[in-house]
Amino acid sequence: MKSKKLLGVFWGTVAAGAPVILQGGLKIWSGPIIWLAGDHAFFLADLKQLIMHQGFWSSSVTGFPFGQVNAYFPTFEPLLRLLMLAIVSFGFDVFTAAKVFYIIGIGALGASAYACLRFLKIIPPLAALGGIVFAVSPYFQVRATNHDMLAIYVSAAFGAALAIHIAMMDRQSEFFALVRKPFFIAGILIACTGGFYYAVFSMLMVGVALTGLTVRTCQFRALGAFAVMCAIIVAAMLAIALGPNFSLALSGAPKRGPVEQFWHGLSISDALYTLDWFSWGREHIGKYDITRPVTLVGEGHHEWPGIILSVSMLVSPIVVLAFAGHTPSDRRWKGIVCASALMCFGLIFASRGGLGYLFNQIISPSLRGQSRIMPLLMFMAIFATLSLIEWFWQRHLLVTRGTAVLLVLGLLAGSWHVRSTLSSRQGWMADPNTKALIASVKNMLAAKDRAESTAILQLPVTNWPEAAFRPDYDFYPMRYGFLFDRADSPTKWSYGLSDRQDAFRVLSNSFAVGAADVVSRARGLGYDAILVEKLGYDAKDLSIVVASIESGLSPSCKIFDDRMRALYDIGNPCHRSLPPVQ
Repeated sequence: MKSKKLLGVFWGTVAAGAPVILQGGLKIWSGPIIWLAGDHAFFLADLKQLIMHQGFWSSSVTGFPFGQVNAYFPTFEPLLRLLMLAIVSFGFDVFTAAKVFYIIGIGALGASAYACLRFLKIIPPLAALGGIVFAVSPYFQVRATNHDMLAIYVSAAFGAALAIHIAMMDRQSEFFALVRKPFFIAGILIACTGGFYYAVFSMLMVGVALTGLTVRTCQFRALGAFAVMCAIIVAAMLAIALGPNFSLALSGAPKRGPVEQFWHGLSISDALYTLDWFSWGREHIGKYDITRPVTLVGEGHHEWPGIILSVSMLVSPIVVLAFAGHTPSDRRWKGIVCASALMCFGLIFASRGGLGYLFNQIISPSLRGQSRIMPLLMFMAIFATLSLIEWFWQRHLLVTRGTAVLLVLGLLAGSWHVRSTLSSRQGWMADPNTKALIASVKNMLAAKDRAESTAILQLPVTNWPEAAFRPDYDFYPMRYGFLFDRADSPTKWSYGLSDRQDAFRVLSNSFAVGAADVVSRARGLGYDAILVEKLGYDAKDLSIVVASIESGLSPSCKIFDDRMRALYDIGNPCHRSLPPVQ
């Protein structure tokens, strides 16, 4: 018994440690910043807020002087935010904390998949293989350092595992026995606190499995109990995400439309990208890329797992039909059939124009990014494939064992193809334009500190977090001053207001292009510096804005100026003994 436990720990360590190594987790520690562009700035800003002891729900450091209210862009990842809070408590700076978050997160992906596969009675070596494949995936490669919270899809493994386990039940008494087990309690908590999409899809899959059990047994107790459980979970999620700003739940979050499901839903045809290993496959992918942008825009592309897992998903209807009319006596085949049935439902629901569109149309359009069901489908495909491998191996025939080995190699090849995600991201930091951007921000901050500026108006006044893009500027750099500023800095920043706040309209009207008395208005709101992001304007508007600022200041008040940004000290008087403009 002791040796079995030690072997279990060993294989669990392999499942957690191997993905960290394969994804470049050890290489990033001594290297530069992992990434800076895109939505990663939101994640870094959340880390910085925690470092500066700001709350989960609001911040007085950003959105100054009115304050940033996170209910206008709520997050539903309390589990991951607690991890972030634990990491920053060790005194890491924001960029090192991001590295630690990913190292722990990748290890947790492998460990969670291993634990869930062992719960489903997959033998330890295969469960470790499943953990590696789950963590080293195309989905992670696409989401990491972009949609950071989505990249740590630990909760998806638990949601999928519980759904499969319930789908395999024959009696309702088995469900009520399950809910008393520690794995169910921990699993449902993790599944529902690791992200909005994973929580919804987990509850949806478990609900489908329980509906099947209800139909088979003609008893509604289990489904009713789960409905009550879901209501409690939804209320708790809203309370945790919104805190004292609960009243903003209906009006504060970004508005979505049902049609967005066509942009961000699952695209089955994207499974074609798994054929890029073959020359004939690349030829067809080239043709597909020519037509796809016309018909399929949005996110979710290049996220299908390797060929073995993708085929497992796509043939799931055939597997279900093959066993229609009778239940397999072998535990492994029963699991394969149940996982295939759940994958069928997932594909029907999340595909563009599928049942998920009807959900968005009738119930709520908030569930727009339905391609994010992929981690649950991927786990189910891993479970089905590993069950098949185990069954093949135990046939004791050369052909079946050879097939099992080929399947193992196919799984590993699919992960090897997308390794080194984090370490490859760091190469971006060597780009001359990126180095120039960071140098500009750091030099601006040095000038700000010399002037002792404590409240900076950032122009143009830009909506947080989703602003319109310009050809040469995506507005993420509005966060860079805050991110690179030292943790003990007293400086507050104006960026952080939602366009659904009255305060945002006050700022945008007061400092629109062509507005008069810009400096006096800024002083009246408590600002002692103005930072102009030059790339946020076209040439004509920039000249108007600069002229309106400089008309009310002496030349010595411009304390920093380069191609990207200019900083003006508007303190009274602003012409203290400062070094000349850089």
